[in-house]
Amino acid sequence: MSSQDMSQFLGIFIDEGREQLDLLESSFLTLEKSDRSPELLQDLFRAAHTLKGSSKAMGFNSMGELTHRMEDVLDAVRHNQLGTSPELISVLLACTDMLNGFMDSIAASGTDEVTDPAAFSGLIDNLGGYLGGGTAAVAGGEAPGKPKAASKIKAAAEPKAATTARPGLDRNTHNLTVTFEETCEFCGVRAEMVLAVAEEIGEVLSTSPKRGELDLEAFGRSFELTVATELDLEAAMRKLGAVSEVSGVARSSDQIHQAGGTEPEPAPEAQERAEEGPKNSKPDSKPATGSSPPSRSTGPASSSQTIRVDVGRLDALLNLVGELVTDRTQMANLAGALNAKYHGDELASHILEATMRIARVTGELQDEIMKTRMLPIDNAFQRMPRVVRDLAQNLGKEIQLEISGGDTEIDRSLIDALSDPLIHLLRNCVDHGIEDPEGRRAAGKPATGLVRMSARHEENNIVIEICDDGKGIDPDRIKRKAVESELLSAAAAQAMTDAEALRLIFSSGLSTAQEVSEISGRGVGMDIVKTNLEKIGGRVHLESKLGEGTMFTIRLPLTLAIMRALLVESASVTYALPLCSVVETLRLGISDSEVKRERLTGKCAMVLRGETVPLTNLQAMLCKAEETSSTNMIPKDACVVVVGSGTGQVGLCVDTLRGEQEIVIKPLGSLLGDIHGISGASILGDGRVALIVDATKAMVQAA
Repeated sequence: MSSQDMSQFLGIFIDEGREQLDLLESSFLTLEKSDRSPELLQDLFRAAHTLKGSSKAMGFNSMGELTHRMEDVLDAVRHNQLGTSPELISVLLACTDMLNGFMDSIAASGTDEVTDPAAFSGLIDNLGGYLGGGTAAVAGGEAPGKPKAASKIKAAAEPKAATTARPGLDRNTHNLTVTFEETCEFCGVRAEMVLAVAEEIGEVLSTSPKRGELDLEAFGRSFELTVATELDLEAAMRKLGAVSEVSGVARSSDQIHQAGGTEPEPAPEAQERAEEGPKNSKPDSKPATGSSPPSRSTGPASSSQTIRVDVGRLDALLNLVGELVTDRTQMANLAGALNAKYHGDELASHILEATMRIARVTGELQDEIMKTRMLPIDNAFQRMPRVVRDLAQNLGKEIQLEISGGDTEIDRSLIDALSDPLIHLLRNCVDHGIEDPEGRRAAGKPATGLVRMSARHEENNIVIEICDDGKGIDPDRIKRKAVESELLSAAAAQAMTDAEALRLIFSSGLSTAQEVSEISGRGVGMDIVKTNLEKIGGRVHLESKLGEGTMFTIRLPLTLAIMRALLVESASVTYALPLCSVVETLRLGISDSEVKRERLTGKCAMVLRGETVPLTNLQAMLCKAEETSSTNMIPKDACVVVVGSGTGQVGLCVDTLRGEQEIVIKPLGSLLGDIHGISGASILGDGRVALIVDATKAMVQAA
């Protein structure tokens, strides 16, 4: 296949390559915790092997060389010829970093050019050193008189004769033909995946074409292999047929070495079993001949169960469903009005019933389309163990990270935006929260600090919690820092509650770090967290107890495309307030005792459960109207919608509450530009347009 032909598969290669690299990194961190389970080691080897094959197939030789060396090391590890020291894990993680850099270069320019030859050569030499036994830690040590690790690795890499079956096991030898789907784009990679599965269930005795030619895709849509395994023919075919894009697995009619392979022949007794077949094989199992399609294929591998769909198509489909949701609401209103006007009329009743059925189906369609955009939040979590590991090593701290709820699903559009805030919060816990081992022992704590990160669904929100068992946050120290930074006066700091003081860490320019470093101290991290979360409709809340630890709680909407909102009216205009920002609704009393005017700012406020909450008229705020010196702008019986985030609350005064409704978010468009206090619009069921209020901007103006 020419390079021009291969270029059309570049996107698929990048997507699958990044998935393999994520798997490698997370598995390396698990391996560092002394988890040497055969399944984990096999997954690691298979990921490196697949990445090597696909890199070479695409012509990316630098990636192919590095992954080939990694594969050799992992092969030694899985055969217990090499230990897994922290030093080896660090080298392997450095390899994944370089491979990710290659991926970025390939995505940007289509090449894997080595930009730092010294670093590349250093990694190759490091891996070679482990293979050569120079710096390798061999599992269990080297007994006198035993061959060195390099000799063992070399021996393990030699082709295995058919007579090397493990003693005491009654194994069958199967000659099989594996055929791939017509749409398979990387047959060489899939062939290596089939061989990896075959090595899990037994020994691969030979292949046709030879294994090196499989890497180069020097074959058509099928290849043959001989495998010695304890499994019978049907079970072996099922295992191999479960590999993605395999259309069928059948028993070959001839021995593979007779079909052009050059590897050793099976032993006579193995050949005899292969010709006779297993005792429990069905009599109607007919062999495939020549290059014709296999006559027998396994059920699970008959077709692929997943397809890749461009994200743009999903977004377009979601927009269409959004239009359908709007029309559904309008149809329901019209059908209800028609049925009320012609009560008892048979035709009106049928229209109402049909409308209800359409509404139900539309709702189910909307749910299914939304699910196609949902991804496990583990896609954002999987980077965090590496962040905590590297940072803890740099700071000389011992930290254990516990993650739960990774299978909680979230809209894919939120995952990328969520990554940076999570990293900032974790770095804050590791740097500021967790004490060094000596400090923890002095405080009567275990030397190893604990950081927990969890996710869960809660109504229409995703709730993410990040907590540590460190020293906590001292509110008095934050007040002093705020005064020193001239963020507020000494009198205002003195009047603050501890909860209000803790919220100051989200202010720009405030840092509690003792000194500026690469990790912290510039006063921008927590401000970025708040800003980035508010951009995607999220809120962050902070709780901390001195000497015991700190917890950050993040609340996010399930999706940014369709949301539940509270509809309100102000000056005969309908507005929508995102329900995730609404804390509560209330009505002011007939006396003005609940409304007071701040002496310093002149703005209106109310006392809600002992806490002062600023008040502003929604319509006046959006129109940037100047408030008068009296409280007449706030009616005594006004409806108040309290909106809030991690930095505080504000009360928006409106004329009427219209209730909750699911709305489809529509951008305002470039012609309108950035409208003060408005983040978008939505078309209601009666055809009216409701403006969506940006609660964050409302809070900033009212504060």
